[in-house]
Amino acid sequence: MLIAVASQDKNVYLLQYQDNDYQALVACRLENGFPVSLNFSEDSSKIVICTNQRKLLLLDTSNFQLFFKIDDVAQYFWSTWIGRYPLITKQ
Repeated sequence: MLIAVASQDKNVYLLQYQDNDYQALVACRLENGFPVSLNFSEDSSKIVICTNQRKLLLLDTSNFQLFFKIDDVAQYFWSTWIGRYPLITKQ
């Protein structure tokens, strides 16, 4: 089982749960903003990341590569998608 964790240190940590223990696989660094929400594709091969700067990124779980084009996100089936963005207020 693959587990993805979003962090305010601008990383998405991927862990694997195996034999009643979590094993760290990789930390994927985001250069612009920090991850706010994560959603797995239907086959769990891709993760879409929503950032605090309202950007969508696609993470390939097989090679831990980030993709930045919306066309890359549209190529996969997403049965659920919860995009969360921080509230922006102005005074």
